[in-house]
Amino acid sequence: MYSWEIDNTIKKYNHNLPSSVYVDIINTSPQIIYIKRINDKEFKLVTKDSDDSVREWVFSVFRDTK
Repeated sequence: MYSWEIDNTIKKYNHNLPSSVYVDIINTSPQIIYIKRINDKEFKLVTKDSDDSVREWVFSVFRDTK
């Protein structure tokens, strides 16, 4: 998943991702350079693309039933 796709996905879920979507992002995004758990539900994710642009997001994750 490209950074722009991650951005669209996080916005689509209003920064509150189901756990299955979070796992999908992690498993399909080789440009991720940093993931940090901030607290029980919040995460920070940073990507670096081939043009050296860096993007970052803070979002929550909840357990879904998938």
